[in-house]
Amino acid sequence: MKVRFFFILVLHLSSKYDSKIVSTEPFKISTRRNILSPEKVFVFGFFKPSTTSGVADRWYLGIWHHRFPQEVVWVANRDNPMSKPVGTLKILDTNLVLLDQHGTRVWWTNRTSTNLMKSLVTGELLDSGNFVLRYFNNDSSTGCLWQSFDFPTDALVSNMKLGFDAKSNINRVLESWRSSDDPSSGEFTYGVERHELVQSVTRKKGLPTFRSEPWKIKNESGNFTYVTYNITVTREEATYFFTVTNKTFFSILRLSYNGVLKRSTWVPKPQQLWKRVDRILPHDACGLYNKCGPNGICDTSRSRICGCIHGFKPRDQEA
Repeated sequence: MKVRFFFILVLHLSSKYDSKIVSTEPFKISTRRNILSPEKVFVFGFFKPSTTSGVADRWYLGIWHHRFPQEVVWVANRDNPMSKPVGTLKILDTNLVLLDQHGTRVWWTNRTSTNLMKSLVTGELLDSGNFVLRYFNNDSSTGCLWQSFDFPTDALVSNMKLGFDAKSNINRVLESWRSSDDPSSGEFTYGVERHELVQSVTRKKGLPTFRSEPWKIKNESGNFTYVTYNITVTREEATYFFTVTNKTFFSILRLSYNGVLKRSTWVPKPQQLWKRVDRILPHDACGLYNKCGPNGICDTSRSRICGCIHGFKPRDQEA
């Protein structure tokens, strides 16, 4: 079934855009004042999914692609929507805080460290779609105090990592929306797990529904259409990310509300048209958890992919 997304993104010709906020000045954010990345690739602002009759307005602070506003890639207050798209962003100490129109805290970054030097802290939306907090005049990629890429919602964009890093004590996991028009935390997750082996695993309410082949203990890279990918597995890290090979393209890997993992890529065409290429993942039917049941063996090279280990017979001879 094809799921369609409808968003109300109120944009006015007189809208004001900024790319940075600073700790010395609260930022009044609304549908008329968003944060736009320097090259106008991504927008950080309020959006409202379509609502059915009788349902109160639910406004969310999120990041979306400027050319494809229906493609929301990150949501801040996904489990605490606002009734009106008017608020204030403040940098308090080293935390980014969202306040509603009454000054009540709706969401914050929840960092525990403090700004002992009382240095100026800035927040900026980058052209990668990453919102970063860092000290003023520190533009290095390693100097972030906090970044949205470390706390994904349901989607990965180019150069955004999935997986865990022992040094930073961060485990980046995708968590689906609750429904096609509800960004709150859903039933499905997709992440990297390390037991005896490292694998990517999709779960529904905590129970596995899909797992990949084991990741090897090495660095691995490869090519898909329009993107390259990188897998790193060490004792301290197990991560995956992809990189778009052409900056004019836009690609996103999303975990849908019904647990489907899909990569969508928009390719520019003449006359300002765009071709969308979708790829459902995974292709391997044997990755479906418990596909062949207890004591079963799954092998896609056979006409009947399910078989039994030595000494067992199938319950269903037609399987």
